[in-house]
Amino acid sequence: MKLRSLTIQNFRQFYGNQVIRFATDAAKNVTILYGANGSGKTTLLNAFTWCLFNAFTPAFENPNHLINERAWNEAETLEEVIASVRLEFEHEGKVYNVIREHSMQKAKQGEPQLIRDSEARMWHTDETGRQSDVNKLPEDAINQIIPERLHRFFFFDGERIEQLVKPSAYEEIGEAIKTVLGLTIIERAIKHLGGTAKKLEGELRDVSPPDLQLIMDERETLVRLVAEKTSAIRNEDDKGLAAKEEIKAISARLRTLEKAKELQERRDVLESDFEEGRIRIQSIRSELSRKFSRDGHLAFSDSLYSIALQKLETLRERGDLPTPLKRQFVQDLLDRAECICGSELLPDTEKYRHVALWRDRAGNEDVEQVWNRLAAYTAEFVRARDEFYRDLQNRHLDLADVQAAQERRQTEISAIDRELDKRGSEEVRDLGQKRQVLQQQVEESIGQSSVLRQELRDLEERQRDKEKEQQTKEVEGQKAKLSQKRLRIVQEARLVFGRILEIRTEEVRVKLDRRLKDIYRKISFKPYTPELTSDFHLELLKTIGSNDEAVAKGQGENQVLSLAFVGAIADLARERYQESITKEGGLTSFQGGIYPIVMDSPFGSLDLGYQKEVARAIPELAPQVVIFVSKSQGLGVVQAELAPKVGERYVISYSTPKPNVTDETIELDRQVAPYISASGNTYEWAEVKEVPLAKDRN
Repeated sequence: MKLRSLTIQNFRQFYGNQVIRFATDAAKNVTILYGANGSGKTTLLNAFTWCLFNAFTPAFENPNHLINERAWNEAETLEEVIASVRLEFEHEGKVYNVIREHSMQKAKQGEPQLIRDSEARMWHTDETGRQSDVNKLPEDAINQIIPERLHRFFFFDGERIEQLVKPSAYEEIGEAIKTVLGLTIIERAIKHLGGTAKKLEGELRDVSPPDLQLIMDERETLVRLVAEKTSAIRNEDDKGLAAKEEIKAISARLRTLEKAKELQERRDVLESDFEEGRIRIQSIRSELSRKFSRDGHLAFSDSLYSIALQKLETLRERGDLPTPLKRQFVQDLLDRAECICGSELLPDTEKYRHVALWRDRAGNEDVEQVWNRLAAYTAEFVRARDEFYRDLQNRHLDLADVQAAQERRQTEISAIDRELDKRGSEEVRDLGQKRQVLQQQVEESIGQSSVLRQELRDLEERQRDKEKEQQTKEVEGQKAKLSQKRLRIVQEARLVFGRILEIRTEEVRVKLDRRLKDIYRKISFKPYTPELTSDFHLELLKTIGSNDEAVAKGQGENQVLSLAFVGAIADLARERYQESITKEGGLTSFQGGIYPIVMDSPFGSLDLGYQKEVARAIPELAPQVVIFVSKSQGLGVVQAELAPKVGERYVISYSTPKPNVTDETIELDRQVAPYISASGNTYEWAEVKEVPLAKDRN
């Protein structure tokens, strides 16, 4: 999929017809648009998502008001006013056009009357120039080119992309991985088999004896309880997440209040250190748990080893185990008839009988090898036991140090809270008290979620046992046996498909994790390692000693991590597409694709160091990149890094009805373009103006 142009008509801030042509050169693959905050950058991003998917980003306010205010007010009575977006793009040798329109008629009283509500039409032009409408519904055809479940990863708000690292996004990341994997057919099969199994269970119940019906009832109850417990865990996690978001908002507000700013900034540092300490404690405890699971026997086997060694030594002294003297060595002396001292060893002599006695006491080689192995094992056990005790002592010392530091931080945080309450305004006190309540809610949610998860594990184990009992229960009658057999086959098929999905999903997760690490290394200058966990969590790790521990991430780290993940998704989708050219799809329903990345404000919360690294990496994320930035974000180091890759450049010229506004311009390569200006009336609107590149002006 390669973008060619975007045409918008009377869509939100954009008055009249506005056309953007995108860079298509592989060497200069970046299209950049500069616009002030509120001028329409987010609107342009949503022009893509609305046109293709009839969807909007979370930051897009009032999505029902799409028609430009000026165009509406200038319309005559009974006139139809249309807001539309038309996207032209190439895909697999064809040029596609998608246009979506929203139209209203201006009634006699000036009230709007809906004529068309976001209707879409799609057509394509083939290599011969022949144009034809797409036979399918536009939404279905678009989903075959770029699945809707992936659109958030290719059309995104850069300032909010860090949402991908939050727990609320884990399920979405998992769904994206399955979509890139192309196994929606298997997902559908699992769903349909579940429905079939339920139907067959009903048939089996009708012809089953009471004892089997009771087993089925108990299993059905467990299935319901598992679903309820899973839902309760999700609700508890959501409550904790919502409370954390409120705490962040409160902290941000306190940073803006003069009387609280200094204290809050100190509190932010302490909270960050406290979170890192919490992660460190969790890591140490996990390592201790793994060590006890792996080597815990060393602490309890000392007496057993001592007793065994004493018994073995007794046997050796009695001659039941070998001495250092080898039997074969003694036999060789007797065969040569010469002792090691030079004496002659003749049969039936006293010397011969004395040496032969040592041969009989020497034992055999097999027993000797066993003894030697036991001796080696004993030495290794002693070394491993001593190392185990040293490691335990060191980790407990580390744990004690971190816990002591946590107590100091908590004490200082409490002192800051008391100081805020004492010298702050009423608003500061109210915010502080509310934060304490929310923090308590977070801790309660974490505890409750942990309890619920243990209960869920117990229920799932009981459910599995009951399913085995149901499957192995003998039934009488041909009809009952047939129903039971059919149900067993369906359940086994569902398990097989589920296992296939798990295996393939894990394969893709591992690939994504590898790409994520590669891309992150190119972007970030910090010594962190990203990880896409088995639960689809995006984490940052740093190495402390010999252990990798999670990092308490700030907004900048979250944004860079999320951006790297988007690049990894795009890279994997591109790989699948290239593979599909030469391979049969089989069970896969999605063959990947080469997609552009369209991002709004990707540099908003980054410092200069990160801005430079991200600007350098962005052109490599996809074959085609579209960026919307403000002057504060897109000039300076960002402009310098992107310049060699920019193929098209535009400015959003924004007209505001605000009185006494000072006109503002933007200078790009010594070209001055209007940036903000007075509209001269009561309307606001925006226009897109091309700013030619140096090569275009020659």
